[in-house]
Amino acid sequence: ALRPDARPLMLTRDMADAVDAALTVRIATVSKDGVPMVTPLWFCRDGEAIFLGTRAGSFHARHIAANPRVVLLFADRNGRRTRRVLRIAGTAMLAGRETLTPRRKRKMARRYYLQPRAALHWLRNWRKLRNMRRYYAERTDTAIIEVHLDDGEWLEQPLATAAARSPVR
Repeated sequence: ALRPDARPLMLTRDMADAVDAALTVRIATVSKDGVPMVTPLWFCRDGEAIFLGTRAGSFHARHIAANPRVVLLFADRNGRRTRRVLRIAGTAMLAGRETLTPRRKRKMARRYYLQPRAALHWLRNWRKLRNMRRYYAERTDTAIIEVHLDDGEWLEQPLATAAARSPVR
């Protein structure tokens, strides 16, 4: 819920560190029928806004067009699950490719392509790079989700137990 003072959320150092260390964010949207959907997406933070890439016709793009309220969950640190989850409520809007300024593109490249583990992946799979470049060049339905942060809180994530992992009988 939006804080009573209705000012945008200013991330604390602890919150900014959690956002910057996460590899993916889970975005929760609600359909016009009230059905919630949670999807992991790549993202970058620029100031006090979060930018996520998607397709213009995706279900979360349609949900945001109908209801711009979203929740973002940051629950990993460099790809490893953390005990604490940062939950941020925000207001989203859809924008075009032009929203990805050169600065934001560099942030995304550093986050997802220039990390040591990512560089190793691309060295092993270098033959796929040409197809990937062609795919992104031909993809004209790109949309950017821009989320302005309204409220945030820390939650504890329950640890998986043996009983939780066993199939239901």
